[in-house]
Amino acid sequence: MDKCNLNIQDNKGGLYMQCPYGSVWRKWDFHVHTPYSILNNNFGFNPFELNENSLEEKFDEYVKNLFTLAVENDIAAIGITDYFMLEGYKLIRENYLSSPDKMLQCFPDDSLRHKVEKIFVFPNIELRLENFVGKKAHPVNYHVIFSNDVEIQDIEENFLHQLKFNYDGGNKMALTISNIEKLGRQIKENKKSGSELLLGLENVTVNYSDIQKILENNPAFKNKYLITVPVDEDLSKVPWNGRDYSTRRNIYRQCQCLLTSNENTRKWALAVGHEEEQIKEFGSIKPCIWGSDAHDYERMFNPAGERYCWVKSEPTFEGLLQIIYEPADRVCIQRDHPIVKDMHQVIDSVKIVGDDFQESPIYFNDSLTCIIGGKSTGKSTLLNQIAIASDGNSVIKSEVDLPHSQFKNAKAIVTWKDGTTSQRKIVYIPQNFLNSTIDNPEEETAISEIILDVLLQESTIKEAYDNLTEKAGKIKEKVVALINELVTAKNQLKKLTELINEKGASSTYDLTIAKLKEQRAMLGQKVNIGQEDIDNFNEIENNIDRISSYDKNLQQELEKQKSISSVEIVVPGYFYSSNGLSIDHDFSQDFPVTKDHLYSELIALNNEISSKWKNVIDSNCNNLRSLIKKNKDELNNLNERYNFLKKKVIQNENIEKLTDDINTESKLQQSAIEREKKRNAIIKNIDQIKEKIIDSQSDYLNIHTDFCESIKSTKISKETSLVFDAKVVWKQTEFMEYLAQVFNNRNFTPFKNENGYDLTDLKPQNYNRDFLSTLWNAFEETGKHGGLSFKANQTLETILPVIFQNWYNIHYIVKSGNDSIENMSPGKKALVLLEMLISLEDSKCPILIDQPEDDLDNRSIYIDLVQYIRHKKKERQIIIVTHNANVVLGADAEEVIIANQDGIGTENIERRFEYRSGAIENDEILTDDSGTPLNGILNQSGIQTQICDILEGGHSAFKLRQNKYSVTKYD
Repeated sequence: MDKCNLNIQDNKGGLYMQCPYGSVWRKWDFHVHTPYSILNNNFGFNPFELNENSLEEKFDEYVKNLFTLAVENDIAAIGITDYFMLEGYKLIRENYLSSPDKMLQCFPDDSLRHKVEKIFVFPNIELRLENFVGKKAHPVNYHVIFSNDVEIQDIEENFLHQLKFNYDGGNKMALTISNIEKLGRQIKENKKSGSELLLGLENVTVNYSDIQKILENNPAFKNKYLITVPVDEDLSKVPWNGRDYSTRRNIYRQCQCLLTSNENTRKWALAVGHEEEQIKEFGSIKPCIWGSDAHDYERMFNPAGERYCWVKSEPTFEGLLQIIYEPADRVCIQRDHPIVKDMHQVIDSVKIVGDDFQESPIYFNDSLTCIIGGKSTGKSTLLNQIAIASDGNSVIKSEVDLPHSQFKNAKAIVTWKDGTTSQRKIVYIPQNFLNSTIDNPEEETAISEIILDVLLQESTIKEAYDNLTEKAGKIKEKVVALINELVTAKNQLKKLTELINEKGASSTYDLTIAKLKEQRAMLGQKVNIGQEDIDNFNEIENNIDRISSYDKNLQQELEKQKSISSVEIVVPGYFYSSNGLSIDHDFSQDFPVTKDHLYSELIALNNEISSKWKNVIDSNCNNLRSLIKKNKDELNNLNERYNFLKKKVIQNENIEKLTDDINTESKLQQSAIEREKKRNAIIKNIDQIKEKIIDSQSDYLNIHTDFCESIKSTKISKETSLVFDAKVVWKQTEFMEYLAQVFNNRNFTPFKNENGYDLTDLKPQNYNRDFLSTLWNAFEETGKHGGLSFKANQTLETILPVIFQNWYNIHYIVKSGNDSIENMSPGKKALVLLEMLISLEDSKCPILIDQPEDDLDNRSIYIDLVQYIRHKKKERQIIIVTHNANVVLGADAEEVIIANQDGIGTENIERRFEYRSGAIENDEILTDDSGTPLNGILNQSGIQTQICDILEGGHSAFKLRQNKYSVTKYD
């Protein structure tokens, strides 16, 4: 079935088509004349001058052109207009629209004919008043638009014929065609030319007070007509103190709308900001309507300046009345469709696959859709299914600690306006979510996410937040790298320490070498080798060892200098290395336009730096070669002296052996010294790494503090009384819970006694560098008093990444008046959250809200919530489950979906859960194509009736809506 092809049975037994999207913007033309408007008739024939057969032939042509052009111009409603009579409308209604055979004859194409049948046709009677206004004393035209539900006979006999016009010196006659002709004959006697009817129509006038009395006193017309007055001038510039003020005022008080496309007059009529004064003076806030005022085919549905009249309603008279109740939002005059939303951000329909749910899809208006129904009728279930199918992640986050859908086997398929069924972002607010949401400064809560979303709409804060995120990521990467480096260094230290313990410390060789040298000296004395020679020999020997070791280091450094990589410029955030040696950059994502220039400049800079770097390396190598040569010369000199003394020393076999032993021990000692130097270097590196890891917490704190400062210094550009702030909070609870998980708790008391820190009640002011150093020392020195030992399966490698993760959170603060959100009453907190979600949040994705009134008082619902929704629905789609009439009617819902669960007295057609959708203005029963009412409780009455039956205060809300812009009270 076509989406807008549900038949509605109207009060007269006629049919019109209901659109399941409810009220949508459609083009209406309120002012299209027929050939019976002989005062200005350019359709090529005068129906009053033709016989019946010729009239039918000519009028067939008019009707074909009328409706074909209407379809081509996408016109949904036509006001058939004639002067002082109903002849054109009557002929169209009775001989064409009510005659299937005639419609088939005129429109044999089924597609065209069906489109014609959907057009709403209503009568617009144009009158001329006996009053004159303005500087040039123009006569006032006056239109009465009737509902198509009013019988033509009633309009003629009980309205037109009850009006009187002046005739023959003060006598009055009924406004009938024959009497108008009689007036024309009288005028013709005064030697004026023209047909009697034409002359009569040119001169006949009526009294506006008579019009009002007749309409108000006849119950057949109650709520079935609208009065509109054409306005050719800019009423915002009219002096309202002239001689015609009283007449103007009374005429405008009578009418419900103005027939004009003047934008300044429209603004004057809406009187934004001084509505009460306008209502007091002119009776109501007036919407403005417009039409083509067509008297020929060329002008038909082609208003001047393409100023089309768009009405947001069903194409019915009850739909038309909505512009009286919502004059600013239900009608506009412009060329293009009033609101075109991003089709990728609008849910078009949902189909729930499951035995419990109706088979046909449920459609949604792109503005505000309200889902209503009794208890347990499937309202929240429908919304939940839409949310799951649209954005499952949002449902999981929103419904933490809230009950989930009981229909696990049902699967919803959401179709977006672009025709796809993929998941995408929505905002989903489940029932009671607003008041069940707790703001915990130490955690990222739903409240903090809502506040952050609002803040990130400010470019300055967004830039600061991105900077925070980037820096936090880099600190984390640095900490991970440092921990890995620390673990590697500790493993190296462990192995080296074991080797030192195995081989011995350098000091263990001192005594051995000293004894060996002492023995050699004593032996030298015996074999006539002087002490001075032995001392010189020992000194030269030591110097040779020292210089040889230094020469080895110089040789190694020279080789490394010769093989060192060339230097390259690195642009942080844009470089990568595939092999750990060469550096590449990628600018394509962020700089698609300028990337080639960046690459070329980077190459040029690298070439320039490489040349300078080569000079540095060459200089270093030359210096090293010089030192090596100097060392070699010094070694040669030492070796000459050494060899000379050696001949004397080794003449004795024992002295030679002692010398060999001394050399061996000296080499072992030198190796031990090298190991100790390396161990000390590793220990120093470990201490430096440890300090850097500890400093990471200060780094985290600093970047979070900077971000908070950016929030403090940035003024929110949105119009709101809310004040936003932020502060850095240490995650105290989570940190202490982690310590309790990884350390043996029996160590906590000794740790406290030794160091003064209570790990079960650690204060935020104590979380600093000194504490972290003390903590680290404690778990590294478990054997000491106050040390901390790990629980089973915990190691340094497992705990360090957690202990030194980011333990800071941003606590976002929003204040309304003097209250911050954590101190607000539940109702005020819910209202503030809704303001941020609905009014301040810039995203264009759909908003799904389940019974927000449960978190609010009645005053907040009507004054605040309704206004948020009315404003935001113009920008994004909103779907709300509600049981509050003020939400539905106060926010002027474009669509109402009524949910029902099958039961005794509430029977559905075939499934457990069924839904009916329609507009607020709809109050008709649903029928099939033959006009037979459909089965099912939802189809037995109209949307309006069911709103009143289901929602508490429904009748009162309807009356409030109808009367809020008028002193005339509608029943």
